[in-house]
Amino acid sequence: MIKKTKTAKKTAKKKPKSAVETVRRRSATRSHSSRGAKGAAFTVEAAQPCSPPDGKKVWSGLESAAPQDVPGRLKSSVDVHDPLPVAFAFVSDQHVGGACDYKRMREDAELIASTPGVFAVLGGDGCDNHVKHWAAVLASNVLPDEQVSAFEHYLDMFGEKVVAMISGNHDLWTLERAGVDVVRRIAARRGLLYGQHEHRILLRHHGAEYRLWIRHKGRFNSGFNSTHSHKQHWRTGEHAWDVGCICHLHEAALEPFWAHGEVRWACRPGSYLVRDPYAESIGFNAAVPSCPTFVFYPTKKRVVGFLDVREALVYLREARHEKGAKR
Repeated sequence: MIKKTKTAKKTAKKKPKSAVETVRRRSATRSHSSRGAKGAAFTVEAAQPCSPPDGKKVWSGLESAAPQDVPGRLKSSVDVHDPLPVAFAFVSDQHVGGACDYKRMREDAELIASTPGVFAVLGGDGCDNHVKHWAAVLASNVLPDEQVSAFEHYLDMFGEKVVAMISGNHDLWTLERAGVDVVRRIAARRGLLYGQHEHRILLRHHGAEYRLWIRHKGRFNSGFNSTHSHKQHWRTGEHAWDVGCICHLHEAALEPFWAHGEVRWACRPGSYLVRDPYAESIGFNAAVPSCPTFVFYPTKKRVVGFLDVREALVYLREARHEKGAKR
């Protein structure tokens, strides 16, 4: 027979509560403040109720501030007053500060500046700007700030022939790390049209209308077909175009193709960065400077494309002479 003492009964009745249990009980009885009982391991205090944000108010602010247009994409129109055929050259990937063909770069810009009826659209990566890779910055002989100054001097070589520009991935590294869109500032100072990622231009030329489209980087890239990306963008994109340009890969390409009963043109500029250790390390060919250029006729829609600006301007001079003689 087991004899139970009074002490044993007391202990059985008053089993100590855990600290967690004490906090739970006190929290249930007090709405804003909970205190542990004597001997508890900790004390919980809430000076104010923990209320979530007002969802209706947050939603109202979001809806009223919602952008009407996709950021980084610009749509603009350009009216040509010259009654003769004109040309637009797509110039990209200068990479000022890198191992470039600076003589060819200067000559192309001066050629565009001195030839009547030709204009330029810049496709990004004007500066090498390796702020994303500090080892490359330290190894370079030209710092990013100096590169920007040299690039602005290069823009002066065009005179007033640059119509529009976009940023490339090298340009946007500064925006990503410092919140500064350098190309946007340059374009604003010079009164140039600027789209951060993409630019759609409606070119009106005495009754004839042409749609130009340019991006620095695109989707649907193929190692076997340099213009595959363009055609898939045309097929799946939001807007049709007559001339589409995607840059970035440093390998020049030009291809006319039929779409919806009309000839469209796809192109890629080359690059003035003729020596690129990174590109060489992953198997790319050496870049060749090339600026695809298109001649647009007035009155009746007609486009003639060339892989490079130099051969295009030979044709343009003859076309303008011929058209001018008939007037």
